[in-house]
Amino acid sequence: VLALAYKSGAAWNESAYSNKEFDELLDKALATPDAAQRKEIMAKIEQNLRDSGIIIQPYWRSVYRTYRKGVHGCEQHQALEQHFETVWLES
Repeated sequence: VLALAYKSGAAWNESAYSNKEFDELLDKALATPDAAQRKEIMAKIEQNLRDSGIIIQPYWRSVYRTYRKGVHGCEQHQALEQHFETVWLES
């Protein structure tokens, strides 16, 4: 979504936002397969967007999931989807 909405020259960049540092960070994030490294780059991207005034991020909602003892393999999906193919119950 960021590549469509904020990258210089992007089709849906309706604000005509253009920032060389943002574009470089976004390209780097899109080319980084390691999730931990990509998370660090994305934090810089978010800070760049806030500092430039193009977006206002009021807050990040904390989402918690709890399971009873014996439930394993249930991971939090970034889109809050439920994926049960890896879930198993301890007998």
